[in-house]
Amino acid sequence: MSNVIREIPGPVGPLEVLIDQPSGTPRAAVVFAHPLPTQGGTMHTKVVFQGAKALARLGCVVLRFNCRGVGRS
Repeated sequence: MSNVIREIPGPVGPLEVLIDQPSGTPRAAVVFAHPLPTQGGTMHTKVVFQGAKALARLGCVVLRFNCRGVGRS
């Protein structure tokens, strides 16, 4: 499994994303959003991190992102 951090350009600034890739051929693609930013949620929150890793182990490509105002988004 590998992680790739990227920024997607947008009209009000970049959106920070992280792509978790499985070690083999992908079986599915998943977009994984984090809990409310007002409650401290980010794409690195423990439940999001662990969920993304589990999905990648099952063969999914997982895209996590930080909502506007979180991290580099």
